[in-house]
Amino acid sequence: MYIGRQLHIFPFQFFLILCLFNTAVAQHPTAIDTLLLKAKEQVDAFDEKKAIETYQQVLEVDPDNLEALWNISLLHSTVGHRFKNKEKQYEYYVKALNYAEETVKNYPYEGLAWYVRAVAKGRISELKGTREKIKLSHEIQEDIKKAVNLLPNHALSWHFYGVWQSRVANVGRAERFAAKFISGGIPDASNKKAEEYLERAIHLNPNNVLIRFDLAKHYVRSGQKERAIPVLEKLITIEPQLKDGKRHIDEARKLLNDLKS
Repeated sequence: MYIGRQLHIFPFQFFLILCLFNTAVAQHPTAIDTLLLKAKEQVDAFDEKKAIETYQQVLEVDPDNLEALWNISLLHSTVGHRFKNKEKQYEYYVKALNYAEETVKNYPYEGLAWYVRAVAKGRISELKGTREKIKLSHEIQEDIKKAVNLLPNHALSWHFYGVWQSRVANVGRAERFAAKFISGGIPDASNKKAEEYLERAIHLNPNNVLIRFDLAKHYVRSGQKERAIPVLEKLITIEPQLKDGKRHIDEARKLLNDLKS
């Protein structure tokens, strides 16, 4: 009789434990969602360093969280670029690349994974010599191609690809000569594609100051200075949305004055 009672109680105890376990699991993503929302609010408030800390908290609980991984990578690339010290820049860029590699490994079919890896490699290449820069340019091209294929309506991926096309198509003579001795040489790029991709990015995100500024700089870089003027005139009328927007507008206004003088 005692044994029968125990057998009768056991299923109830198991059910109770299972319910408590499921409740804990249900609460787990809620805590993560709260942190992700907090990080987004910090980014919107231009407090990127705090956002990095918040995304790190998410990854401590959920190391494979896609939103935290790609955002923390991009933030390291963004914040690192603001440092004047190249060693500090490199420190941030390496972290950006490490997080990007983790994102690509876990989410190879997510366009944002390839986008942030392209950005991180692009930043690192700015600190490298000619040989390493050319080598990285091939890797960057492969990454950003995958990003735009997976995310055809992502303005920032097209923006990045357009800037890459512009810089590679207009590379200096010294780098072009050095590329002859490097396996693979300089990747294929054109001013036509640079303009096409930057225009597409503007169409997708018309109020982004940086995209328009990079289109104007492309025209200057490719010897089409007269085409840069109307782009800059439109740009300086836009209300900046991002932290660096005001600085970009000030730089655009200076470039416009230089082109008109």
